[in-house]
Amino acid sequence: MRRWESGGRGTVVFREVVRAGTAVTVRSGRGDGRGRASTSEHGSVEAALAHVAELAAGLAAEGFREVPPEELEDVFVPPRRWAALVHPRHDGPVRPKFVLDGGAPAFLHAATEPLSDQAEAVLADPHTEPALAEAVRGHLAGVPDPLGAACVATLVEADRRRERYEGVERIADAWIAEHGLVFAARATVDTGLVDLPWRMGPGGASPRELRFRPPATRYHDLPRHVPPRMRRAIAAASDEEYAAVVEALGAHRIDPITSLIAAYLVPERDDWVDEVVRRIVEDEPGGSDPTMVLCSLNRGDQLRDLVGRSEFAWRLRDAEVLYTVALAVGTGAAEPLLTVVEGDFNNAEFTKRVFDVIAAQPADEAFDVLVSRIDDRYGQAALLEAVRRFPRRAVRRLAAAAPSSEPARALLHAHLREFPELARVDPANAEADRVPDVPVEELPAVLVTPPWTLPRKAGKPAVVTGLVSTGRKAVRWLPGENAEWTTAHRADRRGSPDWMTVVRRFLSGDLRDYEKRVAFLEGPAFALRGMLADWRPTDPWGADTWGRALVAKYGYDALPMALHLARLNPAGAGHLLLPYADHDVAHLMADWLVRLRTAGRTASTWLRRHAEEAARFLLPTALGKPGAARRAAESALVLVPEEARRAAKEHGAQAVAALETLLGTDPLDAVPVKIPVPGPWAAPGLLPQILLRDKLRALPVPSAQHVITMLAFSRPDDEYAGIGVVRDLCDPTSLADFAWAAFERWQAAGSPPKDNWALTALGTFGTDDTARALAPLIRSWPGEGAHAKAVAGLDVLAAMGSDVALARLNGIALRSKFRKLKELAEAKIDEIAGLQGFTTDELADRLVPDLDLADPATTRVDYGPRHFTIGFDERLRPHLTTPNGTHRKDLPKPTASDDPTLAATERKRFTALKKDLRTTAAEQLPRLERAMTTTREWTTEEFTTLLVDHPLLWHVVRRLVWRTTEGTTFHLADDRTPHTITDTPYALAENTKVGIAHPLTVPGPDLAAWTALFKAQRKLPQPFRQLDRPVHHFTPEDKSRRTLPRFEGRSAPVGAVLGLTKENWQRGRPQDGGLECWITRPLPTGGALVATLEPGIIVGLVEEHPTQTLAHIWISRHQEGTWNPEGTRTLAELDDITLSEIAAELTYLTTATTTP
Repeated sequence: MRRWESGGRGTVVFREVVRAGTAVTVRSGRGDGRGRASTSEHGSVEAALAHVAELAAGLAAEGFREVPPEELEDVFVPPRRWAALVHPRHDGPVRPKFVLDGGAPAFLHAATEPLSDQAEAVLADPHTEPALAEAVRGHLAGVPDPLGAACVATLVEADRRRERYEGVERIADAWIAEHGLVFAARATVDTGLVDLPWRMGPGGASPRELRFRPPATRYHDLPRHVPPRMRRAIAAASDEEYAAVVEALGAHRIDPITSLIAAYLVPERDDWVDEVVRRIVEDEPGGSDPTMVLCSLNRGDQLRDLVGRSEFAWRLRDAEVLYTVALAVGTGAAEPLLTVVEGDFNNAEFTKRVFDVIAAQPADEAFDVLVSRIDDRYGQAALLEAVRRFPRRAVRRLAAAAPSSEPARALLHAHLREFPELARVDPANAEADRVPDVPVEELPAVLVTPPWTLPRKAGKPAVVTGLVSTGRKAVRWLPGENAEWTTAHRADRRGSPDWMTVVRRFLSGDLRDYEKRVAFLEGPAFALRGMLADWRPTDPWGADTWGRALVAKYGYDALPMALHLARLNPAGAGHLLLPYADHDVAHLMADWLVRLRTAGRTASTWLRRHAEEAARFLLPTALGKPGAARRAAESALVLVPEEARRAAKEHGAQAVAALETLLGTDPLDAVPVKIPVPGPWAAPGLLPQILLRDKLRALPVPSAQHVITMLAFSRPDDEYAGIGVVRDLCDPTSLADFAWAAFERWQAAGSPPKDNWALTALGTFGTDDTARALAPLIRSWPGEGAHAKAVAGLDVLAAMGSDVALARLNGIALRSKFRKLKELAEAKIDEIAGLQGFTTDELADRLVPDLDLADPATTRVDYGPRHFTIGFDERLRPHLTTPNGTHRKDLPKPTASDDPTLAATERKRFTALKKDLRTTAAEQLPRLERAMTTTREWTTEEFTTLLVDHPLLWHVVRRLVWRTTEGTTFHLADDRTPHTITDTPYALAENTKVGIAHPLTVPGPDLAAWTALFKAQRKLPQPFRQLDRPVHHFTPEDKSRRTLPRFEGRSAPVGAVLGLTKENWQRGRPQDGGLECWITRPLPTGGALVATLEPGIIVGLVEEHPTQTLAHIWISRHQEGTWNPEGTRTLAELDDITLSEIAAELTYLTTATTTP
């Protein structure tokens, strides 16, 4: 900022010019006013600087004098928001205004003539001090007495207690009006001498007697209303009046309380304040008031002596106290305030205020404090504000910190890029190590003057009236969706109620909302269907499950209920509308698409699912009268243009022409009405440069800011067209680095939800390396209380869409320890698989990374003179072989004879390979084992291309026995061809299918032969237990049962129970008191096997009950359990392999003796 002034004291006219990037703001005003401002945009930084130079020359010609920049940065200019909060001082930077309340004397007279019955009772109390009663009577009789006035104020304050002390502060104005400022100040100090204790009686609390205040008075018993008003009056007084007040109060400082009030009224008397602080620090008897004390301070050492005491640290959280201290103490307040921030009395709002206070201080020390907190979310934001406020100081202090702080160095260079004219302040740092900017003339317009920086075009939209929707209402289910939703909610009822009675109670209004819900869920649809249309649930809790069950059960009749829930909670219940093709649903989804980021994905999913009918429902609105509904419908039709064109043809040529006008709008002009403003942590200068594809030039900072803005209003399912322009122009790796840096800064800033674009931007610009880095974070976030962020992270991986990203998404679906996240990842993978025409397992086959092992050269580690060949064991753990056949588990350290550069590169590559192998093995080995236990099969072509020919999976599949649909078992020889048990080559028929042989499906003699072949001849360890896998047999009588009595009543260590839930079993949802009362195992026939636990597992205290008993084991038609068995399902519906696996798992569980 540059400032020019003209005129003398009291009549100063100023002009301020602020340049920010390519924008120049000119502010004009008088005195201390803010004035009026206007902003102009320029095509480049150079053009903006030239405009500033023109303004400077013009102001000089008009006689304005430029204020030296150094002076501007050494003047403390308190933020305007402080003005209404601070306790003013006579020596403050701005003399406060004080307007005497002319009606105050009448207010006081009305309150004391006559005294209230309560006040009379106090004066008549035998315990009232006679001297105080006499002072009250004398003052009211017309003999002015400060002590009497103080007693009167105390009595009036007691009278006004029930009115929340309304108007009590006016007493100060009454004293000033009737007796002058000095008298009023003395009376205010004397209120510290008076005490009016209260007592409880039949009618509540009432004052007792008037007495002199005891020395050890608690701070909250001191007068609280008159002193602040009195302080303002003294602060606004003339110097002569102020001096008289100080002289008078000197004689009234007769004890700790009166000394404190006097110091508060005239805090400029630093010796008085020192005395107050000393008494507190030395724990001398006497009361204190943290607000009065803190608002009296002048120096940092005084504040430092007090902040270690809880009552003072706590009171600093009040904005008025904090700002008053900051204004009076100045730079010295920074360190003491930071000790409070780091202590027990911290909260987010207070921390932000403290950093804002430090950022306002015009001193190197304060700036350095912020630099030292550059990694703190609030410190970072405050530092950016201080850089803006003190640009020259920022260059000096950031330069001093740059050698030891990379963030400070980056901020310094960003600052110099934005303000190149400041390079002369510190020439040594003027040339940052950076790529030169591309001239703006060579950039597309959307990166120089994007639509949101220009006046909106006021073109008249084409309106076609009289159109009637041709959409057809329907409920359309995806394959298997209806069955899944039907079983989404477990029955809550016990027994079979009389449903006709329930209906009558419903109609008469005798059912509570919960009972209505149970009735709709469990009652006969024919009897309840007619009442569902008018039901509006008052408690939407759990609608994610029971809402789906109702939609599946009642179909279109459940739409009003589903709409009601969706409007209440778009993000949580909007998915209930996905099956419905309907006029109201279409318009609600269109509205969400443009208005709600949290429900935007649901809206776009619905539009893709019902594209044809959506276009028919929305077309009349999209071509109708202008307004919010039309804008929403237009945005929706842009996503389904071909369907919209077909819908328009149903309405004739006029509709077709109007739609083409709509669809022909430049997509770069399709920006929201309200453009989001990213947080200060996202300043583009703090992020890496975005390089062009030639990597020789970069986007200027203003253009990078435009990219950030695009990311902020784009959605993964509705990407702004400008993003495509950026992709075409810029280097992909540079964009990924830029997005990742923004994401890390967002994390450091506390992940503010309004800036979630920093996470979704990873899906926009991320690479495979981004997916590898993001996936572990997504896995950990639910455990850190960031479930919503983890869910958004799943969308990011899905948006990336690469095999690596989808493989990481699938890994979360397979192995996340957080049930809800795992379920959402599974649903996401199911959705992606369905869009690609695969099952989930088929998609997973195609996502197995080859880790670049297809090239034989990648299995060789080259040190130059030495080299090693990489091999893999049955668990995909790598090992190394030297040319002479020696095996090593790890790479040796390079020797003097090795090529140092080559060896370092190869060691880095091998370390990365080991990390990727651990991740891949943890996902693929359990997946293949599960394929065996679920009897999954591959076609011959899939088996060959996806498994045998895969450069990594080959090392696993060669160690397994395989079985065709016809029952032939085989293994893979070293040349990757099938061989039978007699080691005879075997050709797979094209129309056969292949699966991993479960020992239950292999005849006994063959199983023994295969075991001998693998152990004795081939000496191939298996990746998981196959040939020696325990098997369990069930008799027909066993299968006819509903339960598993052989395991019921047996005990298991809680650690073994939790270990089981890492594989096929799942922990039950916590019940009352956070108790998990069962575990469940999903079954291939639907529903789950339920094992109820006694006494159960306490969430967060799993070791509280170290031993769990399997009370009941039974099959539920739902995925959740209950305390007791219910239903009629028997074990006979399960295949022999599933039964055997269940028995093996429960055998392990009930024979475990130690916690894993």
